[in-house]
Order: sequence, then structure tokens, then C-alpha cells
Amino acid sequence: MEKAEAKIYFPEADATSLEEQYEDKLFEWKQFFVHRFPVAKLYKAKLKKVSQIEAAYTSLAGEVHDPSTVAFYNDYSNNLKSAFLQFEQQRSRFKQMLFQCTSLSDIVALVESFLISVSLYAESWNIEGLDTEGVLISKELDPMDLLNALNEAEKLGILFKNDLSKLPDDHLLIRESKRLSLWVKMESNG
Repeated sequence: MEKAEAKIYFPEADATSLEEQYEDKLFEWKQFFVHRFPVAKLYKAKLKKVSQIEAAYTSLAGEVHDPSTVAFYNDYSNNLKSAFLQFEQQRSRFKQMLFQCTSLSDIVALVESFLISVSLYAESWNIEGLDTEGVLISKELDPMDLLNALNEAEKLGILFKNDLSKLPDDHLLIRESKRLSLWVKMESNG
């Protein structure tokens, strides 16, 4: 990236303020990614912007940050409650690691890896052909409400996504399945 183009991202690019601006951007992006459910298309668009900011910083500072390598679960349980608990554990790990990132390239690598994990989690809830009209991917259910619904369903012998058809259409677990099925559908169309 040319220095003139890089100054669009860092307008006051003297040595001291460049580092401060970079730290501010690092903090802003950590906040962005930690407070939103990972909608793949949105996250991917934002990751492009983060990569451009990193390239601008590299151009102006002459520093290259090599991203760390991160891996999350690649295999979620077929049991809905187990998959949910695994995902919550991975999300917690993601948030902890996000706040430990020291560069924008670390954030990009971390978020890309987490998106793979989210995709696999969503697939564990995905039911082909579900009516997802009016469903918002970003509108997550409260995790405690979802856990309570999973516990109640477990008592009724509803353990797997194929068992969800036994529940009424407005049940929390059906709503979650619709939301995550839409996530899978949008990801496969993107």
C-alpha cells in the first residue's frame, strides 16, 4: 500500500500518534467482534477492512505483524445440549483470546478460525427446508434460556436435531434451529 493511501487510515501519522492510533483501532475492533454474534458476511466484510488497516499501518510503520495460528473445535456433538455447551466454551475462549491479540492481523486470524467453528456449530442445528422467514441471524437467544430449554427437552427425550420436530413451532429450540439453519443457508449462498 502506498503511504498516501495509508494516511487515509492514519491521518496523523507521526511516530508517536501512529502507534496510539493503531492501539485505538485495535481496541475498537476487539470491541466490535466481541459484542456481536458472528454473522459470516458481516464479519468477512469487516475482516477485509481490518486487513486494509493493518496494511496501512505496515506501510507507515514498517512493522509486519505475523498472525498467530489458532484452532477451535472442528467437531461438535450430535447431541444439541452437548454441542451448545461446547460452543459456549469455544465462544468464551474466543473472547479471551481476542482481548489478548496484540495486532490486527492476530484479530483477523482469530476471527477467521472462529467463523469455521461457528459454521460447524450452526451445521449441528441445521435442518434443511425449515421456514426461516422473519428470522434474524444476529438476534441470539439468551444462553441461559436456551440451556433451560435444552434441559427440558432432554427430559422429554429430545436430544438431537431430528427430534426437534416433536416440539411446537414457537419453541425456543425450534427458533434457535431456524436461526442457525438460516446462518448455514446464507453462508452456503455467499
